[in-house]
Amino acid sequence: MGVSSIGDTGSGADPLGSRADMRAAAIAGLREIDALKGLVRQLGPLPFHKTVLLFSNGLTRPPDQLEHWDSLIHAATDGGVTFYAVDVHALDPFYDPTAISSATLNYAASLSAQQGPATLQTHTAPGVPTGLSPLSPTGKMMELAHQDDYVKFGVSSANPQEAIRELAERTGGFLIANTNNVDQLLAHVMEEVDTHYEIAYPPKPERDDGHFRKIEVKLARPGLRVETRSGYFAVPDTGHALTPEEMAGLRALDTQPHPHAFDFLSRAYRFRDSGGHAQYAIAFEMPISNLTATAEESAHRHRFHASLLAVVKNQDGVIVDRVSKDVPSEVSDDVFERVHWEFMTYQKAVSLPPAHYTVETAVVDHEGNRASTGTFEIDNRQQRGVGLSDLAVVRKLENLTTPVDPTDPFEYAGKRVLPFVTSNLLAGTLPFVYLMIYPEAGNGAKPVLRVRLLKDGRTMATLRPDVAAPDASGGIPMLLKLTDKPGSYEVRATITQGNSSTERTLRYTLAR
Repeated sequence: MGVSSIGDTGSGADPLGSRADMRAAAIAGLREIDALKGLVRQLGPLPFHKTVLLFSNGLTRPPDQLEHWDSLIHAATDGGVTFYAVDVHALDPFYDPTAISSATLNYAASLSAQQGPATLQTHTAPGVPTGLSPLSPTGKMMELAHQDDYVKFGVSSANPQEAIRELAERTGGFLIANTNNVDQLLAHVMEEVDTHYEIAYPPKPERDDGHFRKIEVKLARPGLRVETRSGYFAVPDTGHALTPEEMAGLRALDTQPHPHAFDFLSRAYRFRDSGGHAQYAIAFEMPISNLTATAEESAHRHRFHASLLAVVKNQDGVIVDRVSKDVPSEVSDDVFERVHWEFMTYQKAVSLPPAHYTVETAVVDHEGNRASTGTFEIDNRQQRGVGLSDLAVVRKLENLTTPVDPTDPFEYAGKRVLPFVTSNLLAGTLPFVYLMIYPEAGNGAKPVLRVRLLKDGRTMATLRPDVAAPDASGGIPMLLKLTDKPGSYEVRATITQGNSSTERTLRYTLAR
């Protein structure tokens, strides 16, 4: 890539149009870098060393976003990925990247020089409001503030070959360029790939607590080069390798002090008891506005990328289960403002035997390179008799487009419940409470549900809704409408089946 045009612009050149060219080139460069980062994310978790032969005509590194470039290099080295680059443009032996570099730099310098000395003059173009004219005091001040952008961009992108050279050399490879006789050089690549030793070792048994274990390899012989990961996260072997997004969450949880760049909520809802285990749905809730939105001006959209992680630890600090979700998203400009103020929610069920657990949660904002963490407890005591789930206030009820997932307690009869994790509801919310009833096996009595709604400690209403027969999962989903009047409320639900009964409570506040 590079700037989209090179040459003499003349005294009538449009500096604003030139900056638009630079923006377009920068966006294209970021897309290429994102594509390479995606490739590294896929290769990184694979065992052993990985080699990529990259055929490219060069890369553009936007000067104001070099952290994206550096993150690509770091991800490749951490994931054991080596790039060998071939500049396909430079297969022409007469191609001179220095000449292209010189022309680009001269072009950038000429654009900067056209901005003139730092003085203000008022010139209003016909038919253009003064405040919007490129030559108005405001427009001129903006140009002066950015007059060195052209040179910065030119220095960064003048030689696109240099970027792929840096990518190759910093990850352990080399660049093939300025020749159309590549047979010997490609053979050298294969020689480097084939002539190396790989050493593996089983770590000594330690607690799978999710913390990072450092690896350091020292060489007793000079003249050798070692390439190794910096370490690994101690997690149970589930048969599925950690994804880069899960590793980002574990890295946040392993950081001291724990990061807290933005707010989010997490908790667990108890549902079915079966076979001595209890089913808990771990839920996340966060305003999308807490995430960094990266504008893609040429595509008229914004990009978000969040990943969620929850690790469930027993009393010894050992991970017994984990829940994760990667949420990349692109939102068009015409709906951005509406989506920006909505909430991101996610729920996933785990099955736990009776014990006390600590759940450590992390949300990583990949676009903003930020993270936040949280912690909550689960006191999982064995319960017998008729079963009743925790009560959840419903944020939204969605129609399912796929069959009901029997492992998801928030799905029933073609519907999916999105619960509020917060207990502080906004004014205008019409509260519904969702719950599941689990009749006791072998108990022939019909379950009876009694629900009391209290406001400020006083009973406002008592409901005795009819209880239907269990569905295919063996549970009975219930959705109860509550009052929409402001105040502090408590819901007490009691399910009785013969001599067996279970009670659950829920407290929430509805703002005025």
